[in-house]
Amino acid sequence: MSTAFPDQLVLASGELVLAAQPVAVRGARRFAETWLRTRQLTGLVPTVRLIVSELTTNSVKATAGSGPSEPRGPAGPGKVTMVTLRLTLIGPSLFVIVLDEDPGAPSLQQPQELDEGGRGLAVVASLARSWGHYPVGARGKAVWAEVEVPGRGGGAGPVTALPRRVPGSVFPAPRRMRALDDVGTLRRVLDGLRGLDDGLSAGGGPGGPGLPGGPGGDLGGPGGGWPGGRDQA
Repeated sequence: MSTAFPDQLVLASGELVLAAQPVAVRGARRFAETWLRTRQLTGLVPTVRLIVSELTTNSVKATAGSGPSEPRGPAGPGKVTMVTLRLTLIGPSLFVIVLDEDPGAPSLQQPQELDEGGRGLAVVASLARSWGHYPVGARGKAVWAEVEVPGRGGGAGPVTALPRRVPGSVFPAPRRMRALDDVGTLRRVLDGLRGLDDGLSAGGGPGGPGLPGGPGGDLGGPGGGWPGGRDQA
């Protein structure tokens, strides 16, 4: 059995597996209280204890009546059905999840004033931010309740203004570029570029004689003074 939460989102998780017997309710409550106190979430203990109690009680009742029990063998009783309590802390929410082996979906009832039962999910709905259920495997389900964790608000915190750089404090202030209006200098630059193009064409393109990367060039190509190169025979 597994929850539907991606592992990378889970901040903390604890699990307890119990036999589907009435004593499981007390064990589930104790486990939940210890788990919360260990994580400094003592303020959630009363609410979570009650939710755990109601959900576990419902699972024990549903599982006990989900099918015929196996006969006792010479070595003792047959198969024992189980319920699982899982506490999962995700950001500002604590999810209380109870898994059992009964596929029947829980229903929120509206008990009358004098009815002794039927108030379990109504209590959970009144204490939790939200609740629901989902199937687990072919014959199982999980019922969950979301409890808000104080001090872990999911809203955005106060907006901090981004630092602003004062011009000239770290880098020198930009200087205005002066246009080059010397015709003679421009012509010499143009003639130099044309000469470079002619040299590349005569040497067979990049890597020609006398150019970096070509045979006989300043860098010598493979092995010719270039780090990691190999000398050719």
